[in-house]
Amino acid sequence: MPTKNHKSSSKKISDTDGNGESSLINDTKRNSPENKQGKSGSNDKNNVQNFPSKRESYRNLKDHTASSQRSPAEKESKCETIKTENSPKKGRRSEHSQAVSTTKPIAWLDAQIFSKLYIMICILISCALIAVVIEVAINYRQFEKPSLDITNIEAVKHYFPKQSQYLWKAIASGINDSLTSGDPSSYILLYEGGTEDTIKKLLQVLSNYSICQLSKCGNHPIQLNRTVLESPPFLKNKDYGILLTHYKEDLEDTGVMIIEHLDEIPEIYALAFHSFCDRVIPLVRKTAFFFTMRVDEFVKNEEKDDVKYVEKVLQEKWKGMKSDHFHPLFARLSEMILRVHREE
Repeated sequence: MPTKNHKSSSKKISDTDGNGESSLINDTKRNSPENKQGKSGSNDKNNVQNFPSKRESYRNLKDHTASSQRSPAEKESKCETIKTENSPKKGRRSEHSQAVSTTKPIAWLDAQIFSKLYIMICILISCALIAVVIEVAINYRQFEKPSLDITNIEAVKHYFPKQSQYLWKAIASGINDSLTSGDPSSYILLYEGGTEDTIKKLLQVLSNYSICQLSKCGNHPIQLNRTVLESPPFLKNKDYGILLTHYKEDLEDTGVMIIEHLDEIPEIYALAFHSFCDRVIPLVRKTAFFFTMRVDEFVKNEEKDDVKYVEKVLQEKWKGMKSDHFHPLFARLSEMILRVHREE
């Protein structure tokens, strides 16, 4: 019995010797004073490494005293070296500022050029407007003001240098004859294409001159054309008698009638001028009638060819009119056939 127990205990010891030796030894080593002292020593070494040594502290103190004992010139030289070290950064900044400064003058110059162009455009526009106003004023002075109080045909001749002397003599003699005898005077004014502006201005001057001679300056002539005849009250009453009754009173006041495009007037209304232009028993005395007709081109012989041309055109336009009515009417209308030339 004692032998068995001894064996079991020896086994336990051997087991502990084989397996638990390391753990036991480690525990003893850990708890030993030498191990504790070694750990503290290592910590102290780390702490000692964090603090500067006596030599380093002595060096720092020496450098500090040396820097405090430097002269101002040495300090300035050191500052200059520091500045030179930092000079590339400043160079970059200066280059950037220089680029910005170069772009700013360019933008300023562009704005200045634009402002100058704007001023020049405004000046040109104002000059053009002034020229238009001056031209309108000149035209007004030439064709409006003189025609209101004109009493002499010579006063307007220089405004129309392209017109023949025969035209001015025929107008002056016809108006003078109407003024003295009371007989109506009639004129057919022929013009080519492109002369519309000239014929308009010339009619304005001649009509106002005739009004001043035959009635009272400032009155307006009667305007008659196909458009007027195709409107009320003439549209419903297709009889030339309506013209006689409608314009008799106005003709007594003004004394002048302008009939545009004689060849476009319907033949039924054309018969009214048989009474208007009758030199024996006129409807209204002291009157003047200005008829206009456009031609393709003027023929060579002015007097004979113009009469034949107008007669032929009117015969074709008024085909329904009887010959015994047409020829007396044409004789009254064609007393003076005048050419109007284009003014430049």
